Amino acid sequence: MPDTDVSAFNTSEGTVAASATRFVTAARPAATTLTMANTTTGSVGARIVVVTQGSDDNGKTVTLTGTDVYGTAQTETVTLAGGAAGTVNTTKYFTTVTAGSTSARPDGNISVGTTTSFAVPVGTNRRMRLKSHSIVSGGTAGNVDYVDGTPEAGTTRIVARAIGTADTTSDYYIPDDGVLFENGIVAKSTVDVADFLQIYYTG
Repeated sequence: MPDTDVSAFNTSEGTVAASATRFVTAARPAATTLTMANTTTGSVGARIVVVTQGSDDNGKTVTLTGTDVYGTAQTETVTLAGGAAGTVNTTKYFTTVTAGSTSARPDGNISVGTTTSFAVPVGTNRRMRLKSHSIVSGGTAGNVDYVDGTPEAGTTRIVARAIGTADTTSDYYIPDDGVLFENGIVAKSTVDVADFLQIYYTG
């Protein structure tokens, strides 16, 4: 029998703007170690991370170390592109970035920061049921995905739509026992799509 004690979770992660220099301010490193300006995203959620290069550093790599949406240690290495300047995004969502390094000293400035893509865990990665949820739309239409497991490799169980009319609330009720998430619930969306999420769950 499913747990009948309903808990509530809310987040306004969708109002926290991206910052391309949140983790590393634009500068040419003295060697291969990046100097961290901050180690957290500045909010409760995890973000896709962006690396910005100021010169042609084609083929050089940047390795980032930090934690995932559930606080588990992770690393990712991205390859810089050719051209005078450019950006490359991680495929993983980071809650923290505690260190960064390059495969060779860059020819120009490097910065590391957050994008608008976010993922927020509803508690820990455990067995849960989503009972209902509300979305307060930002100014951009888009989706809110509810993922079972990690935002990168988990299974999307529910996709809800934010209509794009600012401050408009859409309420969704799930009948019977709700939707089962075996490995935790993660809400995944984009800044200005869902300004506020209210989520009701059991487990």
